[in-house]
Amino acid sequence: MKAFITKFLATALSLLVLISTVSVTVNQHLCMGEVVDIAFYTHAKSCGMEQDAPNSGLALQADCCDTLSFSIEGQDNLNTGGNALELQQQSLVAVLPLSPVTFFPAPNTAITAFQSHAPPLLHKDFQVLYATFLI
Repeated sequence: MKAFITKFLATALSLLVLISTVSVTVNQHLCMGEVVDIAFYTHAKSCGMEQDAPNSGLALQADCCDTLSFSIEGQDNLNTGGNALELQQQSLVAVLPLSPVTFFPAPNTAITAFQSHAPPLLHKDFQVLYATFLI
């Protein structure tokens, strides 16, 4: 369960960083107030009701058509260089691995004589023989 929560949080945080740094551009083409096409990162397709200008090669949209475009700018200035440590930080990093050794006393690890020996083999199972069971 703990591993699942850890993986879920790592995935959620990485998606949060990804979403906050990506820029998105959305284009919509409206014809008579109705959405004809929506496009991400490219131009939306027109409905075909364009009028040609009489003396130029430009295509003008009819009065009933409208193209909307909006952008969501992502974050471009990410600071990825966190490797510069000052002298005080370096001394703290050097002392931290030693701190658990000095703050906590060593556990009592007295070796008893019978730890390396196996229990004796029983020739008869006395609990079954005398029908004595703990409840």
